[in-house]
Order: sequence, then structure tokens, then C-alpha cells
Amino acid sequence: ACQAMDSFESISFYVLSFVKNLPGVKDLEYHEFPAAEQSDFQQWQAKNASFVLPADLVAFLEFTNGLRVQWSAQCLQTEVVVGTFSINSLRNITRLPVDSLGSPPREQRHHVADARTLPVPCAAYLIDQHPKVGQVALVYSLSSTTHGRGSGGLSAAASVATAAPVLDGVWFCDTDGHWHWLA
Repeated sequence: ACQAMDSFESISFYVLSFVKNLPGVKDLEYHEFPAAEQSDFQQWQAKNASFVLPADLVAFLEFTNGLRVQWSAQCLQTEVVVGTFSINSLRNITRLPVDSLGSPPREQRHHVADARTLPVPCAAYLIDQHPKVGQVALVYSLSSTTHGRGSGGLSAAASVATAAPVLDGVWFCDTDGHWHWLA
């Protein structure tokens, strides 16, 4: 686990060392899992049809199929978990019911300089969840594209409009149901 932790440190800009060296942090637990196999990706894709995972997430899951990190601090003679983050294994990247996504669009601010509007989602896939904080999901919406020959042959009526799911980013939904853009 130490070698795996060192590998994760090198690709994560040393976030674990940063957390471990914060004042008051007493214990940092790091758990990763064996890499996802090509057959795991094929099974996920077969179940989730036209939804495509982002390339950086696929690369991460090829490195470790999920991750959990938590840290503790001393509080009144008791060690208390004060922080945690995780990324679900491929098997646990599951589709959320669209009706659980609130009533978009609504403006969500993650800091003053950047405001995003949650798109009208067609799907969201859970990548992390904490009952007391909220959930993090990949949010997809439909992007309309027109297929046909345009002015070169087929009439406008012969063009076919289709909607393909497009990843709109990583969003955090707090326990009040408000969505906040992360990346």
C-alpha cells in the first residue's frame, strides 16, 4: 500500500502529504483497490449504452479501481474523522434517477468569478456520496445534432435530428438538493 500511496501522491500533486501535514491531523487512512480490467469497462459500457466516461476517469480506474481517503484529528481526548473523499469503483459508478437531480436549470455558484447553470440533465452517474454532505456525480445532458446531406442532396425534411448524451461536468449536490459545479 505504501508504494501505491507514493504512486497516487505523484499523480495527485501530493494532496495526501498536504492533508497529512495540516495542523491537528492525527491519522490519514488511504485505501485503493486493484485496477479495473478491460472486461470491467466493457460490462459498464454494455449496461450504460451511449454514456461515455471521461478519459481521465478511465485512466484513473485503470490505475486503481476506486479510492477512499479519510483523516482524523484529536478533539477532547477523542480521535474524530474530520475529512474524507473517495472515488467509486467502476461497478459503483451507478446511474442516479433523473428525478433526484432537482429541478434544473438553476444558477449555482462555486465562487464569485465563475457561475454555472446546471443543464437539464438526461443522466447523472454517482462517483462519490456522503450522507451528511451530499453526492458528486458526472452529469450528462442531451446535445442535438443533425445528420443528413444538408444542401448537397437530401431535402431539409430528410435530415434526421438525434440527441446524443454529452458530459456537462462533475457536479456536487448538497443535502438540500442544490447543485454546484466542480469541474
